[in-house]
Amino acid sequence: MDKKEFRVLIKYCFLKGNNTVEAKTWLDAEFPDTAPEKSTIKDWYAKFRRGKMTTEDGERSGRPKEVVTDENIKKIHKMFFADTLKLSTERVHHIIHEYFGMRQLCAKWVPRELTFAPKQLHTMNPLQSVGKRKGLASDYYTALLGRVKNEIAEKRPHLKKKKVLLHQDNAPYHKSVKTIAKILELGLELLPHPPYSPDLAPSDSFLSSDLKRMFAGKKFLSNEEVIAET
Repeated sequence: MDKKEFRVLIKYCFLKGNNTVEAKTWLDAEFPDTAPEKSTIKDWYAKFRRGKMTTEDGERSGRPKEVVTDENIKKIHKMFFADTLKLSTERVHHIIHEYFGMRQLCAKWVPRELTFAPKQLHTMNPLQSVGKRKGLASDYYTALLGRVKNEIAEKRPHLKKKKVLLHQDNAPYHKSVKTIAKILELGLELLPHPPYSPDLAPSDSFLSSDLKRMFAGKKFLSNEEVIAET
């Protein structure tokens, strides 16, 4: 790494709340052969404390070399991740690749490349549900509700004469006049959904209060700690 990249890391340590000794210790551990001197770290800390947060040199003739590149962003992201977990960047890379089954593609970690058959499986069901170029609008959704009611009557005949509970989110086509009329026609009982929760799956909403009580005021540093708590 060049000196401009090290300045970004020094600024990261400063913003993180580390003192110069802690910053020096961390940089020495990550870059034992090329880490900047303590005096350099102190100089940049002094500039940051004065409000000069840029990591560039003073203006000079000519165009400065661009520091914020995709490659540098990837390097720094890995170091931040490793620093948080107290692991070396090499171990983080190994775990992501070997245990999560992911590889780096277009500067992002993604699941290992799928063959043609799995790709078809990924796209088949959504296309069957939504329909080509239709979108899940009121017309299609009301037809889908009718199919669901028929499927329930066929596969669960003991529920045929009972009122079926329907829980859906607040998408516009769920609240349209046509959809509400269809729900009443089918004799479904519509359950209320909390507002301002577009990312909350209806089937999971009952967990919210339990999760809040279970995890309130607690901090977890790994998935294993969360699993142990539950």
